[in-house]
Amino acid sequence: MTYLEELIRGIPNGLYYLAGAWVVWEAARFYFVRFCRVEKGVESITAVCAKLETRLSKIETVLDRICHYLAAKEGLSANFFSANSPMMLNDLAKRLLVESGGKDFANDQSEVLIAELENRAPKTKLDVQQTAVLVVFDSTVSDKFNRIKDFIYQNPIYEGEKIELTTLVNIIALYLRDKYLEKHPEL
Repeated sequence: MTYLEELIRGIPNGLYYLAGAWVVWEAARFYFVRFCRVEKGVESITAVCAKLETRLSKIETVLDRICHYLAAKEGLSANFFSANSPMMLNDLAKRLLVESGGKDFANDQSEVLIAELENRAPKTKLDVQQTAVLVVFDSTVSDKFNRIKDFIYQNPIYEGEKIELTTLVNIIALYLRDKYLEKHPEL
């Protein structure tokens, strides 16, 4: 037997319990000193996140209003739309819709576009018209919209009229509005 083994045998069992209790005490003290502060910090961060979520929701609402305003302000040339209410595409706009690929785009993507309109829950026909502009504008970053952008690039003047992206977005949006209202006649 080595000296260490004899020393361990000579220690009474109560000291083992005392050493175990000391280890538990140190672990508990470490928890309460360190981790309690961390837990309190997490609680305060959670409260800040809740406040930020509310603020972000308000910012999103304001941005949506700004987008509605800008979408309604741009691209509504009288040369492409009837002056009647509801606004309708004239013959020039209908030809532009077909030749630019806008009609194909709206038909091919109608499920996605109408689902996005439904997610935004328009309450009136005017809401549908304005929201359709936003939905179509959001789609301009899609590869599926590239044919339309190429058409605009190659034909900045169409039958004597200047066309821009906002012009075609509004034309496609009116077409989409009509498709949506066919699906939702309750509005």
